[in-house]
Amino acid sequence: MANGLGNSNGEILGGLLTLLVSLAALRAGGLPKGLNILGLLVGAVGIISLIPALTDLLTGVFGLSQIIWFAWLGIVLLRSNPGKTA
Repeated sequence: MANGLGNSNGEILGGLLTLLVSLAALRAGGLPKGLNILGLLVGAVGIISLIPALTDLLTGVFGLSQIIWFAWLGIVLLRSNPGKTA
């Protein structure tokens, strides 16, 4: 099941997770706008990677861009003031 949803047929789970987290944060205003826009792009690439002709190309692009998104997200979360977000 993990192969079917993950690496072999695109990146639907990671793309959907990134897309939904970024969309929710964009609406709530909890994260920087640039991070949310990057997350929306990364999520879209992950979902589009389901197209068989684009899977090989977009899987690599998705993986590298999601690493950048996760690193930026981690930096933002470590630097943020916990009292401000609560």
